[in-house]
Amino acid sequence: MNNQIAVQLPPAGRRGETRTASLRYLWGIVVRGAGEEARRHYSSTVPRGREGRRSRSAVRFRRTLDRVGRLIPPERLLAVLVRDETALFTEDLRIVGAQRVVQPAWRGSAAELFLATLTIAREEPHATVALLPSEHLTGHEGTFMDYVRRAARAVEIRPDLAVVIGAPACRGGRPPAWIEPGAAVEGLEGSAIRSVARFVRDPSRAEVSRLLDAGALVATRVIVSKVSTLLALGRARLPDVLETLEPLQDAGSGAEEDLLREAVYECMPRADITSAIPPRGDGFAVLPFPEFLELEDGSRLPLAS
Repeated sequence: MNNQIAVQLPPAGRRGETRTASLRYLWGIVVRGAGEEARRHYSSTVPRGREGRRSRSAVRFRRTLDRVGRLIPPERLLAVLVRDETALFTEDLRIVGAQRVVQPAWRGSAAELFLATLTIAREEPHATVALLPSEHLTGHEGTFMDYVRRAARAVEIRPDLAVVIGAPACRGGRPPAWIEPGAAVEGLEGSAIRSVARFVRDPSRAEVSRLLDAGALVATRVIVSKVSTLLALGRARLPDVLETLEPLQDAGSGAEEDLLREAVYECMPRADITSAIPPRGDGFAVLPFPEFLELEDGSRLPLAS
């Protein structure tokens, strides 16, 4: 990381300053998303020359970088890639100016998030981070990034919470992760943010129908949190992942860190980031996004995890 951001936290309770600080402290983590999906896109990609065609996945990745860049400057924007695919995105990262975090291998969405989060924690311990998978939306960019901004402001007021953006569900679909919104959150009563009454993973078809009737939301992998809160949640819910990454916390840079990262990933357990959300949603809140979003192939879907 080349550019360290040195700012001072505002005094608690001063909302105008809190809003400004929330954006000054906001970092973005762009991930390639679900591993097997990413692998399929990458393996079918035609190498790009000056006239070469780009894969749909690569186009999404670039659009995500551009979209996030409307809110977060490049020196605070990290893109997490698997080593085998870095060449495909080097030019985009150079143009956008985003930082690169390289994993030796894919070990699930938890490892990629916490690897980047630890990188940010070394630079700015008070940072707010926004996790943004690149396989999601291509439309409503301005509206959606405004919701990321709202979530960032919320965690300045309630730094003990991680905010997940939830999306309306389509009947007929079966997303793997759902959130039932609960009551308003103390300190955030004037916002649309709600507590998490229940988090449901891999529901049966019958339970999906009940969730739809109850107004449940699809739990996306778009998460906004203070660095310290996210790491604490990871240590509590996914201790194996955090303990495996622990040797990298104080690692330097260059060849020594690369070798250490290789060794760490040899024993990295696979885990999904939604596993960090407990069934009762303790430590989490949800911000409902009111619109359906169009995916790259034109499908009208919510933000699916």
